[in-house]
Amino acid sequence: MKKLFASFFRFYIDWPLMLVFVLLVVLFRVALLDELFLPVAKVLSTAASNSIGATLLLGIISNLFTAFLVAIAGLLFFRQLMRARLSGSYQACQIQGSVETPYGTATILFAPLALDRNGVPVKLKLKHNDIELEGRGLIVNNRTMIGHYTEIGKPERRRCGSFFYQLDGNGQSWQGKFVFVSPDKEEIEVGEGKWVRT
Repeated sequence: MKKLFASFFRFYIDWPLMLVFVLLVVLFRVALLDELFLPVAKVLSTAASNSIGATLLLGIISNLFTAFLVAIAGLLFFRQLMRARLSGSYQACQIQGSVETPYGTATILFAPLALDRNGVPVKLKLKHNDIELEGRGLIVNNRTMIGHYTEIGKPERRRCGSFFYQLDGNGQSWQGKFVFVSPDKEEIEVGEGKWVRT
């Protein structure tokens, strides 16, 4: 249970989206409260004091409204639960033939407030000795991760690339191909990698 609860805090904040969200709340808060909710609350309170039938009807309406809000909260919870399960720390390996060579630690962080029409937006980090890579990606249908990355540790090395990974049936590892610009040869190469949950 503790591990599940901790998984909800493996996220990142997309600041432009957060600023738009706060701006919308500030702009429409007064209009929603003063023009919609307060007049409805006054009408309902006066209707409830008139008769038993009105009180019962008001109780039914409030119960339906509460059930609707609980259903929305449950839907959002389970949506975030799946995002949290796909995020976390992984042991990265580079695959050459049948040999798996450890290649640092990878981290997947999800965006809790982002829309997911094309997939769940994720922020990726991979650390290996003095190499520090950072990237952005999308998790599509909870089983395919696509994206790109670049080196932020020493940008002068021109290390960058893109990747296409698939989640295994147990949900414990991502495996797939990545295309990268080799800092040594200055050519585009294809590699195979695997991220195993730690």
